[in-house]
Amino acid sequence: MHGFVSDRAAAFSNGTDTQFIGTGWNPQPRDLNFIRPKTLAIAAGAILGITVVPVLMVYLIRGRIPAEDRNPLNRLSMRLYDPAFRLVLRHPYATLLLTLLLGASAIYPASRLGSEFMPPLEEGDLLYMPTTDPSISVGAS
Repeated sequence: MHGFVSDRAAAFSNGTDTQFIGTGWNPQPRDLNFIRPKTLAIAAGAILGITVVPVLMVYLIRGRIPAEDRNPLNRLSMRLYDPAFRLVLRHPYATLLLTLLLGASAIYPASRLGSEFMPPLEEGDLLYMPTTDPSISVGAS
């Protein structure tokens, strides 16, 4: 059991769990491997956005807030957006068809993607990919 826990801790620290491929290990949501830094960052951002940002807005936004039509950046963006918006509303079927065609145009390139993005090795090329045992100490690495 100790080896399993240390392997899980090592997999958590470097974000890989390739040593468990084909071993019948079934990942569960309760395992630490699913708590990634990206997930924690997204959760922290959501919590801060809901709790801290409204409070900071009360303290940091002072004075009169100008109307949208007086802000030059808003006026520019509305001037650019309005014609495109009206065009889309006038031609809903053409917009839907264009959207479907753009989505369908991604099917062929997506079907050509392999499982790995690795350039082909020509004879004489050297692939250097250093790997280190996850349990190695900082001094030994």
